[in-house]
Amino acid sequence: MTMLQANNISFSIQGTSILRNVSLEVNPGEIVALLGQNGSGKTTFIELLCNMMKCSSGNFAFFGKGNFDQNKQNIGVLWDNPVIFPMLKVKEIIGFTRRIYNISELPRDIYDFLELDKIKNRFFYQLSKGERKRVAIFLSVLHTPSLLILDEPTADLDPMIREVIWRNIFKSKNRGVLFTTHLWEEAGKYATKIYFIYEGKIISKALSPQELINESAYQQKIVISKELSGTDPFENDENVLVIPDDKFLKIYLKREDTKTLQKVQTRTYNFSLMPVELEDIYQILVMIKK
Repeated sequence: MTMLQANNISFSIQGTSILRNVSLEVNPGEIVALLGQNGSGKTTFIELLCNMMKCSSGNFAFFGKGNFDQNKQNIGVLWDNPVIFPMLKVKEIIGFTRRIYNISELPRDIYDFLELDKIKNRFFYQLSKGERKRVAIFLSVLHTPSLLILDEPTADLDPMIREVIWRNIFKSKNRGVLFTTHLWEEAGKYATKIYFIYEGKIISKALSPQELINESAYQQKIVISKELSGTDPFENDENVLVIPDDKFLKIYLKREDTKTLQKVQTRTYNFSLMPVELEDIYQILVMIKK
């Protein structure tokens, strides 16, 4: 049974289109990433999903039937910047949440791993960003939900703790996960399926990170300083795609293209030749769509 089905979700505000016919699904055991640049519509989609706002058109279905409010017992939500009863102590927040879900025993292993005993007597407003995130993570999985909705789940956490949280808290054999993140490496490591979103519209097929890379026509990139590249010699070259940023020129090569590399070498040897990564695939798709 599909845990989450989003069907042609659109959302506009004051005549401005924020989301356009966004469809995606999460099945048991899948870890699905919704990836895009700032302003692409990720957080708006999550807010609509959690019934914080109403869609202009389209609908959501959870576990084959029902909306978000009808399935709260089976869904855990984690927000990027959690604001949870700032004037309550951590232990009071946990106790309140336990009563909501009628939970008699804490998942002690998760509680201990997140080191919540050290901060249980502190008010939520006194916590650092990382401490707040640890509390929010615990609350999102306290009732052992079948579906997790995570907005920037490991932001503000130390890199060393992120992997343990994914492997020991978020991941579960039959649990479905939908998450957004700006950490592209994290998405590439844990997502089983990725949707790219740009200007409120899905721009890619739902594929694994490696499938997205393998299906791209561009497999390598040359990164060179814009100061060294001079006048762009690749403007009319159909075998390459050139994407500049503030400091560098990224030259994406099609398979078995050796001529472009030789052309660069006639100008300078001060460049890097690297395989494309997940973020590159997104940039390529955005450039092609324009």
